[in-house]
Amino acid sequence: IIFLLMVFFVLTYFTHRLLSNLVEPIENVTETARELTMGNYQARAFATGPRTITNLRNSINMLASNLQELTKKRAVEEERLQTLIENMGSALLMIDRAGEALIVNQAFLQRFNYLYDDVIGKNFMMLEVPNELKTFIDYVFLTELPYRKQLQMTIDQEIMHKMAYGAPVVGEHGKWHGVVIVLHDITELIRLEHIRKDFVANVSH
Repeated sequence: IIFLLMVFFVLTYFTHRLLSNLVEPIENVTETARELTMGNYQARAFATGPRTITNLRNSINMLASNLQELTKKRAVEEERLQTLIENMGSALLMIDRAGEALIVNQAFLQRFNYLYDDVIGKNFMMLEVPNELKTFIDYVFLTELPYRKQLQMTIDQEIMHKMAYGAPVVGEHGKWHGVVIVLHDITELIRLEHIRKDFVANVSH
């Protein structure tokens, strides 16, 4: 009986060591991988044990490091893009495949007296903008072709002139994501051109 008890305790000890060296490290690596799938790219595995487990740990940690670096680069690029969109001066509106506003900048919101939440997610045909602009957007949306046109619109009882640019947004493998519309204000240029023509006409007369 004493011998059997000794054998039992010895087997229990070695079984516990085996579990500690194999199962627990694998659980640690598995938990780290689960954290990565949830977007926590700062998670790292600290498992120790046989070479197979340490190699797996190193691979998981390298993957986490690469994902973290890519996330940082993407955040920087998105910030730069957002800064460019907000400071470009011209009004910008991007519409997705369903015809709903996906991106809009402050120049567009201020020009048409909108708040951000009043535009994002709304179908462009439902927006209270001049019909000339709706017709232009609809043409680009339906044809999926680049288009450029000078528009004369009445905004807040004031006649405005806009040079409108429209183009499809195409992603990888030629997948169509929507269209982007840019409105450049040329009202002052048109006014100066009229003044110049009137001046020339008066001088000629």
